[in-house]
Amino acid sequence: MSKKNPFENNSQQGEFGEYLYIKFCKKNNIDCNRVNKFGRDIDLANAKIDVKTSRTKKNWSDKKYKPYVKYDVIFIDRDSDSVYLYPEKDSPLRKDFYGHRLGELTDLYDEWKTNQYEEKATLDPIEQERKEFLQRVSKKLRLRPLLYRVDTHKWIGYPDNIPGSWEKYDATIFLRIKFDWEKDKIGEIKYYLFLSHEMDLYPDAKPTKRQRKKGIKRIIDLEEFEKTFPRNIFTNRDILISDINSMQS
Repeated sequence: MSKKNPFENNSQQGEFGEYLYIKFCKKNNIDCNRVNKFGRDIDLANAKIDVKTSRTKKNWSDKKYKPYVKYDVIFIDRDSDSVYLYPEKDSPLRKDFYGHRLGELTDLYDEWKTNQYEEKATLDPIEQERKEFLQRVSKKLRLRPLLYRVDTHKWIGYPDNIPGSWEKYDATIFLRIKFDWEKDKIGEIKYYLFLSHEMDLYPDAKPTKRQRKKGIKRIIDLEEFEKTFPRNIFTNRDILISDINSMQS
């Protein structure tokens, strides 16, 4: 394979790395589950792993979710046309597999393009929450697909998609979900109800530079929204569903 990068984008390169990591674990009888949520890609029996695929780094320095997540690197060595595994110092794979050669890049790339993933990620508890919510809410209300943000870390700014494309719906519901790293599961959920007929009244925030580059002209200031529209904030899903369904009675 030539030294030209064979991947169309970073996302594709990342998928390649995850595929190799899962294949490696199965080959070595290491229990693993593909997650792709909550700051990591893979769950091992004794560690949460974010798989990083790189052509320049054998050690990943941007460790956003330390100490809860370990950052193992799939390193693509273009000079030798080889791919290696470099687990971080706290990874359970570090002792036995640091610098382990996974194979030739050409062969592994061709295999990945043919096989991709053999299995889907495990059940997403947030998708389950959304499914249960929609099963109980009135179908008469033109409800926008539920939006959410998981607070796995401190977010800067407000969501890109609120208000977003709301015009053809009666309401938008946004879930702000706390993630409990100690228990490794989602915690308290705060529900924000945005009614389309009130949308022009909601407090705005200044879009960030990144948002402006994306063409986003308006975002909602969630803190101010909570202060000025407390009746639209819910911590109990049953009460929110009851309120929404009563709008249709």
